[in-house]
Amino acid sequence: MPVRVESSAPSQISGADSRQSTPQACTLLSVGQAFSGTQNVSNNQKDEAWRVNVRIQGLDLDHGYLCGTMEALNVPMADTPVVTFWEGEIVDGKNYNFFTGKWQAAPEDDIRHWTKFPSFCPLMNQVEVDGGKSLDLSSYPCIFMRWKEQYFVNVGTDCGLTIAGFYYVCFSCSDGSISGFYYDPNSSPFQKLELKSTNEGRSGFSFSSPLNLRWDLGIARFHFKSLGDGEQIIIVNNCNETIWPGILGGAGQNTLKDGGFFLGSGQEVVIDVPDKWSGRIWGRQGCSFDSNGKGQCETGDCGGQLHCHGAGGEPPATLVEMTLGSSSSPLHFYDVSLVDGFNLPVSMKPVGGGVGCGVASCEVDVNICCPSALEVRRGSRVVGCKSACLAMQSAKYCCTGEYANPNSCKPTLFAHLFKAICPKAYSYAYDDSSSLNRCRASRYVITFCPPQLL
Repeated sequence: MPVRVESSAPSQISGADSRQSTPQACTLLSVGQAFSGTQNVSNNQKDEAWRVNVRIQGLDLDHGYLCGTMEALNVPMADTPVVTFWEGEIVDGKNYNFFTGKWQAAPEDDIRHWTKFPSFCPLMNQVEVDGGKSLDLSSYPCIFMRWKEQYFVNVGTDCGLTIAGFYYVCFSCSDGSISGFYYDPNSSPFQKLELKSTNEGRSGFSFSSPLNLRWDLGIARFHFKSLGDGEQIIIVNNCNETIWPGILGGAGQNTLKDGGFFLGSGQEVVIDVPDKWSGRIWGRQGCSFDSNGKGQCETGDCGGQLHCHGAGGEPPATLVEMTLGSSSSPLHFYDVSLVDGFNLPVSMKPVGGGVGCGVASCEVDVNICCPSALEVRRGSRVVGCKSACLAMQSAKYCCTGEYANPNSCKPTLFAHLFKAICPKAYSYAYDDSSSLNRCRASRYVITFCPPQLL
């Protein structure tokens, strides 16, 4: 729908000039280009999606600017399709970088949204240094943008809808598809925008993470399992590879399952846990053991033993930590921690327990976006991501010495990165307020490589 561009917009917007300036690989991004698709507006109701049409009305690559219209159909509150006018910023390193700096978006919000796009991850190392200002994105296969709706075109401001937020957008130069996530602190998080070029008629790609049916059915079975006294932990391997869970009890605690065991892909094991047990559980990868249980693991190794027998895992390793109550006083505390670094995605979820029971998790593969200074490699593969403490070995990063209290030990840039990617996990030693969970449930499911839920 044609819309008059306000005088505040850059004046040098010409369809012909813009198309001439567009890199050959991205000729699909041009004035007049149309896109069609959907926006999911609720995480709770996956079927609640609005059909969306977008048209580029103006483009000025030299100034990193574009604008257009967005038409939302089948909007419950409106009798007619709702059209808005939006203006966009092209992240080119010259005019705009990856840090928004406005619209209520903090740097951790930016990182958390940009890392939803796999094509962003190779840029992470430089983005953490200068926001991407020094990157040459002229020949990159994707164009990153932010779109901010400015006003309603055909309805009044009292229509019951809001345009307070903005979109993080990734445009594919190969097929003209667009993926985006809407950000507004007061709206449902990570509303997905998926569009394809109607001029080309090619399908865009999707970032949805379908649930693993095997994992769902396993959880359902545990809901109906009879209980005895004490608590139970159900460990599920939802990874596409074998893992070797390691278990370390706290001081004076029993060692469960001899401290470690084999768990094939798709397998689960139920462990009865005594009252007041405390300890940690982690996953080991790439292990090889002889008939005597001697060998080594690529990550999480515990002294070259299958059964850890009181030895902790070698960092970096993602930890599940817990301090359980008793049958008479069943208040249990648990968390997922990246304080010792990361090697595997994992979650700990109560089965029942009532209101207030949270899920501790780091569902994302942090290795994909691990800064080069923190990488642990085996050959050409990144198998782990060190914590800042492990990499820097200083009191400031380890919260020791004069920094051994929450007033002096503050989250570093690396801690902010971990927190942005895994907001439900400890990012540094004193990250208690948003990471420590408590619940009265008697059963907990620990899932390695859990389904990633937006």
